[in-house]
Amino acid sequence: MATPLGNGRETAWRELLSHRSAARWLNPAHLGMANVPPSVASARWLGCPAELPSGTHGDRVAAFARLVAREAVSDARLATSAMDPARLGCVFGTSKGSLFAASAMWPGSNSDPSAACDSSADDSFHLLLGPAIATTAVAND
Repeated sequence: MATPLGNGRETAWRELLSHRSAARWLNPAHLGMANVPPSVASARWLGCPAELPSGTHGDRVAAFARLVAREAVSDARLATSAMDPARLGCVFGTSKGSLFAASAMWPGSNSDPSAACDSSADDSFHLLLGPAIATTAVAND
């Protein structure tokens, strides 16, 4: 489970029961936005971002997908090494792909959108933008 209240089933549940709010004021730096015009740089938004653990690399959507998949497999006590990979499946409920990869493709961005995905198996940018990024990241892991 990856939520703005914390990562992991136990942490998120504990914070939910404590009635803690995840809402906070954000600025462009919190959102990973670089080289923005001054009018945008001074803006603030109210949001509830989920935080990745330190040392996490790659695209945020893919990183969260890997995190929750590992937790689910561990919680289910599955020994994946004893399973036929062709018979394993993974389902994610998500409505969008990587907005960070999409923003890297905007004109004037200094980012390389292909760097958002750490898989060399398929560098089709449409996979970065669609909901398939989560399952693609876990399948490649």
